[in-house]
Amino acid sequence: MNHLEYINSGKLEDYCLGLLTKEERAEVEQMCLRYPEIKRELSLIQSALEKYALEMQRTPAPGLKNRIMGTIENLNRQEDLQLNNLPVIDKYSDHKRWLTFVKPMLPEQLETDEVSITLQKTDKIWQRVIKARADYPDEVHHDVYESLLILEGECVCKVGNKHYKFSAGDYLPVPMHVVHDLKITSPYITLIVQHIAA
Repeated sequence: MNHLEYINSGKLEDYCLGLLTKEERAEVEQMCLRYPEIKRELSLIQSALEKYALEMQRTPAPGLKNRIMGTIENLNRQEDLQLNNLPVIDKYSDHKRWLTFVKPMLPEQLETDEVSITLQKTDKIWQRVIKARADYPDEVHHDVYESLLILEGECVCKVGNKHYKFSAGDYLPVPMHVVHDLKITSPYITLIVQHIAA
């Protein structure tokens, strides 16, 4: 392979992006020592990438660090679920961990259409685990953000005019002021229902 083919191979770009193995990096560095044209091209690529990075840099949005740290803290609280320190459910929630946590609280067989147990209730948040076999009719919330984490079973939720299929592991944030319902499509469903005050 001559130096022009080497330049056009993409290895120099991969070198700048840190995508090469230790051996491949050593090869690029040897080629730069042997061929001044390759070294010059590598310098041009590095300068172009640095210029691009400087032009594209953005100041993070205010509060981004707090949101990231809050998400990390919430994930850590999910590692060892405790009734007196429950995390909020979100798209990162581990449904299997939650199911293991709430299963001892729930009956094996449903004697009624629904069993609902409050996990936590404060001025800001209300979390319940629900095991049900009956559908939920249309409802709309104007003062809370509702979200659902499906632990077992399957359902179809209508949110506004759209229908969505959900099964164990799925998370659904429900927008405020939007009519929604839930139709159970398995023998029963177990889910966490969370309301956060607006």
